[in-house]
Amino acid sequence: MRRPAIGSHYDPDDGDTIQDRARIVNDLARPAPAAPPMVARDWALFLDLDGTLLDIAARPDLVQAPRGLARCLTGLADALSGRLAVVSGRRVEVIERLLAPYRPAAAGLHGAEYRMHPGGALERVPAPSGLIEARRRFRAMAMRLPGTLLEDKGLCLALHFRTAPDLAGKVGAAVERFRRRLPPAFEVIGAKMAYELRPRGLHKGLALQRFMALAGWRGARPVFVGDDRTDEDGFACARALGGIAIGVGTEPAGACFRLADPASVRDWLARSLTNFAEDR
Repeated sequence: MRRPAIGSHYDPDDGDTIQDRARIVNDLARPAPAAPPMVARDWALFLDLDGTLLDIAARPDLVQAPRGLARCLTGLADALSGRLAVVSGRRVEVIERLLAPYRPAAAGLHGAEYRMHPGGALERVPAPSGLIEARRRFRAMAMRLPGTLLEDKGLCLALHFRTAPDLAGKVGAAVERFRRRLPPAFEVIGAKMAYELRPRGLHKGLALQRFMALAGWRGARPVFVGDDRTDEDGFACARALGGIAIGVGTEPAGACFRLADPASVRDWLARSLTNFAEDR
């Protein structure tokens, strides 16, 4: 089986046999070591937001960044020559507000929005046809599920049931019925205590690939850190490009290493920044 070079393009259908793919699946299923190494200067670091950098709250609008995180991320981005990006299901403007005054390179809405450089122009993918009708149907489903929370992100919609975990079975059944009537341009993905409607084909692995194609990023070792199923595409892409996947908590599959929770992630990043300072 070919092993892609660091920074090369990842295509899961590019010459892999069924046996090759089975070996990849088996490799992803192996137990992960307890903790990752410290951040290294040859890394390109991709960080999920909610549940990874930031603690999850009962409602998305209640999430806050702890004091000192913006300063830590700024220092790490400098140490990595700018190769740090936040890749999230949130909109880019929300990522920036939560992490202010730090303004990261970012991919929002699973890769529907990009700010490739801090302070650069915001780029958006075109909305697929059928968006209005898909949104209408998703909203109608949410209205039939009292106790859930609908988060409107524009191109994407998320249905949360964190405050009503006993509704998990009912919500899951409703989402399955919705999926069967969904136009092919859209999909519904599961997250932590939530389901999200998004245009089909958008995912965090593609966002990672786009950053890795930039001058200054090519040749670096991609490292993706995330906490749920929406991060698994990022994990697979990072590993296929010779990099590392770091899971937060126990949910996401395919992690090379794991950290317990967002507080552990922030501590790991802070200790890595200290190491960089001591190496000067």
